[in-house]
Amino acid sequence: MTVSKIIYTNGILTNPRQAAETAEQIHRLTGVNTEVMHNGSTSVEVAGDLGSHLLTGVARLAWYAFNSKDTKTRDQGLDSLHRALKIWMGIQETKGSCAQTLVGRVQAYLDANPQQDILLIFHSQGTHVGLQALSELQDYRGRIHVIGMGGMVRIPESLAKTVVNFAHTDDPVSNYVAPVVGPHGERVEIGEGGHNASSYLENPSFVNYLLGHRIIEQAPALGESRMIAPIHNPSLMVEIC
Repeated sequence: MTVSKIIYTNGILTNPRQAAETAEQIHRLTGVNTEVMHNGSTSVEVAGDLGSHLLTGVARLAWYAFNSKDTKTRDQGLDSLHRALKIWMGIQETKGSCAQTLVGRVQAYLDANPQQDILLIFHSQGTHVGLQALSELQDYRGRIHVIGMGGMVRIPESLAKTVVNFAHTDDPVSNYVAPVVGPHGERVEIGEGGHNASSYLENPSFVNYLLGHRIIEQAPALGESRMIAPIHNPSLMVEIC
């Protein structure tokens, strides 16, 4: 059964506009109605604050290790690490909230369209949001297709009707982060291309997989260059979790 709806969820350091641009690329490639669920758990600002507090905390504690009488620096270092921990916990809570939003959207669509399937596409940290959502969508797994692109986790095949975890050979997230974070679903290497979401969409493996598994019937970009021109005014609606 071909899909009639795609929902795209982005990774870190991505604002709503950028997520919408990627989703519109997906729509242009597939011809399928595509929606955006923006994962804003780790914005540029949040990631900057987290990194700053971590580096400050480690640096101050390292200084204290060589100057054990400087308890003020020690306390400042511990305070910085505590702040970093609070930010990290906030990120996890936001990802959990995003997962619940995604669960609701998928359930609502599949319930309203009992003869249709849905495709979920996740990039980078978005795969972790997707993993949490899929664990609560097991009653629908026979109607859900999943594509992970450069994921920080590799989604197991058992969680959906079809699952593929695409990984570029030079993508640091899929090669170094995913093996540590787990779970260890099957990874499909598709050559070089880096970590950017657009580079995965431009790889022929993306559309070829959809056609080969009959997830879509045709692709508007098939036979043409898959290099997508920049989208400056994305028209897709964005839901921010």
